[in-house]
Amino acid sequence: MTRSFVLMAVVVAGLMAVPAQTRAGAWTPEKTERVDRLVDLYLRPGADGVARSVPSVAIAIGGADGLLLSKGYGVARPGRSASGRTVYRIGSLAKAFTAAAVLSLVARPEAAAQLPAPATVHLDTPVAGLLDGVGHWRIREHGPVTLRDLLTMRSNLPNFTQTPPRDVDPWGSIAAPQLLGAVRTLSTSPTGFGFEYSNTNYFLLSEIVERLTGRTFREEVRARVLAPAGLTRTFLGGEPIADTDVAVPGYGRRPAFALGEWLKGSADAASSAEDLFAWNHALMETEAIPVPVRTAMWTPAARIGPSLWYGMGWFIEIDEQRGTEEYFHSGTVPGYTAFNLISRRVDDAGWVSVSILTNRDEVDGLENLASEIVAIIRE
Repeated sequence: MTRSFVLMAVVVAGLMAVPAQTRAGAWTPEKTERVDRLVDLYLRPGADGVARSVPSVAIAIGGADGLLLSKGYGVARPGRSASGRTVYRIGSLAKAFTAAAVLSLVARPEAAAQLPAPATVHLDTPVAGLLDGVGHWRIREHGPVTLRDLLTMRSNLPNFTQTPPRDVDPWGSIAAPQLLGAVRTLSTSPTGFGFEYSNTNYFLLSEIVERLTGRTFREEVRARVLAPAGLTRTFLGGEPIADTDVAVPGYGRRPAFALGEWLKGSADAASSAEDLFAWNHALMETEAIPVPVRTAMWTPAARIGPSLWYGMGWFIEIDEQRGTEEYFHSGTVPGYTAFNLISRRVDDAGWVSVSILTNRDEVDGLENLASEIVAIIRE
């Protein structure tokens, strides 16, 4: 099973092979021009044989030495050109923030002291001990669904944005309590213990964070993840965005799951390309996010293909022959598509990253664009 096939199936992008050079070479104006040409080609409908219409693209690329290029292309909103600071919805890239927040709580079990039971929370705590009415969630030959299963997409719970629960309107607004009530009626797949990409998992994680802390999910993610990482242009669902430098959505179809709290925990966030690079840099170069949290997110957990895994909030590709590990995710929500990649060498930890945001939904090719940009960075 190929990576591209699997990621298309779960509505995330694949990642093409990248050269095996170790560290980023010196950045030059000539490299900027080459990136410009790549993005210009991408923005031209049909130029590469793919019919697409993307109003704008924002990118941020860099590595251990910092940001190499931050730039926008096209029009983000009437009268406003895109830039590396323009804010876009980022879809499932938000899962990394949710995973980091949950893992931070697991690393500090005293945060769960207010619960009558269990006294501590760990990755193998059954979800039924944290949420009422889900005791029927069991995985064949594995046992009760646990926090670890939600984080690693192995709960075998159906994806409610693919098959919505009965009696809910995908085009309508929904509050989290109503959605949780609908999700409680779902059953785990009888097929057994394996990877199954599902936004349901990360919505449930957001609800569990609130049960454990007594604070809103937004408050916890901001305090535990966004603020420590220095993300100043990243916003969670319901938070006001400080200025008007926000890309307007480009809809390819009638937007479903766009109202209320459908995407809470799984895909309800907005950010800029520069902030996503700051997130990548914080993970790779600082201890803003605790090492055990980072390690857990990037530890292969659910196998998808020969070299492709899901960790916790990230896909992981391991190429032993070239000595590379790549951590990535894409996101598609109504009006927007995003892709974020960190590529590192195992032998010397040299790494580069590419973050790409667009204001058009269901566009393809961002993984190819990222791959070509990585090749330029490493020359």
